[in-house]
Amino acid sequence: AGAARALASGKQDDVTFGARAAYAARADDEALLAALYREMQADKGARSGKRLLLLGQVAEALERPLEAIGWYREVPESDERWFSAGMRIVVLADEQGDLATSRTRLDELRATSGADADQAGDLYLLEAELLTRKLRKADAMAVYARGLEQLPADPRLLYAKAMLAIELDDIAGAESDLRRIIAEDADSAEALNALGYTLADRTDRIDEALVLIEKALELKPEEASIIDSYGWVQFRLGHLDVAVRELRRAFAKTPDAEIAAHLGEALWASGERDEARRVWEKARRADPDNAVLLETIRRLVP
Repeated sequence: AGAARALASGKQDDVTFGARAAYAARADDEALLAALYREMQADKGARSGKRLLLLGQVAEALERPLEAIGWYREVPESDERWFSAGMRIVVLADEQGDLATSRTRLDELRATSGADADQAGDLYLLEAELLTRKLRKADAMAVYARGLEQLPADPRLLYAKAMLAIELDDIAGAESDLRRIIAEDADSAEALNALGYTLADRTDRIDEALVLIEKALELKPEEASIIDSYGWVQFRLGHLDVAVRELRRAFAKTPDAEIAAHLGEALWASGERDEARRVWEKARRADPDNAVLLETIRRLVP
């Protein structure tokens, strides 16, 4: 109602602009978003940190990264949004190949984060992610290790490091990090599921994997990724009917490519090969480069 009154009166405050931007984004209406962006640029009102951050976000949505960086740069360091704006500068500059700007802003953010453990963790996660995107995985692992020297119990760093360790086939290292999370939080469904799935998928410790996944499922019974893990461990145990049922349920909740790979393989093993092909094809149209899906199809389809 407040936003509607503001529109009627011609007053466009930060709340109104934000509400309109959110509506345009939800509607996936680029023309509406572009018109709003022009209106925000033309508005003569004071540009608060909130307004500048929103301008940057809208510029990003319109795929104008250099303009977005410009707006984010204008957020004053005294504003609570300066850190968020800086994080976006790091990402966008990196994507544009401006590594000097990306590195400089990352260093500035690290210098100002001080004793804020959440912000320090965010920066280590971001730096490692950018390195991983460039396939510099060993460097990314070094960043996680450096972060854990400063924040030894940070579950986000431990989890991210474990996921990268799995990519590097360091299953023992991944298990060690995931068990550190579970030791601190026995009800971490995410860590229980990740460890259970890894053991089911990459080792012969299937019974142990089942116990971990069942506990994760008790904690989050409707989580698609955990249902997927449960279906996959049932497949590895040879319980095809249960596997297909549970993997169908996971895919209905979240039809992503990795779940499709698992469901298709279970269907294939059950003799439902036409349906397996349909599932895989649907997933491949949505995510044509998914490594798990492509490996599954190459391995099974003559």
